[in-house]
Amino acid sequence: MKRLDLYTLDVNYVAELAKADSKVMSVSPQQKKDNRPFVGVVVICNDKRYCIPLTSPKPKHQKMKDGLDFSRLFDNKGKLLGAMNFNNMIPVDDRLIKKIYLLPLPTDSPQEIKYKDLLNDQLDWCNNNRKEIKNKASRLYEVVTIHHKENERIVSRCCDFKKLEAALEKYLIDQGLEQPKQEYIIKKVSEDEFNALKSSGMNFQTAIKDNQRVIRFKTEQKEQVEKIINGLKNKNVLL
Repeated sequence: MKRLDLYTLDVNYVAELAKADSKVMSVSPQQKKDNRPFVGVVVICNDKRYCIPLTSPKPKHQKMKDGLDFSRLFDNKGKLLGAMNFNNMIPVDDRLIKKIYLLPLPTDSPQEIKYKDLLNDQLDWCNNNRKEIKNKASRLYEVVTIHHKENERIVSRCCDFKKLEAALEKYLIDQGLEQPKQEYIIKKVSEDEFNALKSSGMNFQTAIKDNQRVIRFKTEQKEQVEKIINGLKNKNVLL
């Protein structure tokens, strides 16, 4: 597994996700959190890219326990470096993330240098534990999207990953970054229906499944397909 990097996210995108799911970590000026960047590492969950947010160390973290949706970060001397909120991970696209470069610059303030030092330490921990991070994220994704009924307590703390994936797709379309995905319908047809559809010049795919002919066609063709099939029934061609 290749080394991890830290990324910040497009704040407008994060704000849109927060409208779809209130559990998304806010970057809203109204909540006085616009100065908190959404910083995290990106991993693959079910063939989709997810950003797991990192947070700075807080006194409450000392009393918290690691779990499937939460991990604390420590250096080799046992110093608390922060935490990873797996429950708040969100789907991302490469066009909505920006890699953070952690080399100090001559123009950096003492506060900026201190923050970069913390991020470097956090990133070192993430790379030393990247396999465990990937496995934990994948397990949590499966719990939330598949085994949610048996895990209501932990699911209640997590973002709705499927809802956010739909929100990501909509955001990319709204921003003109992607075209809407073409939806298809699969329908079983008799030989008479197939021949009538074929003679109409319609564009569709056909196959044999479970000894029955099926066709796959675009959603916008639904009305035309039904009109042809119903026309055959009205002529008593079909039993």
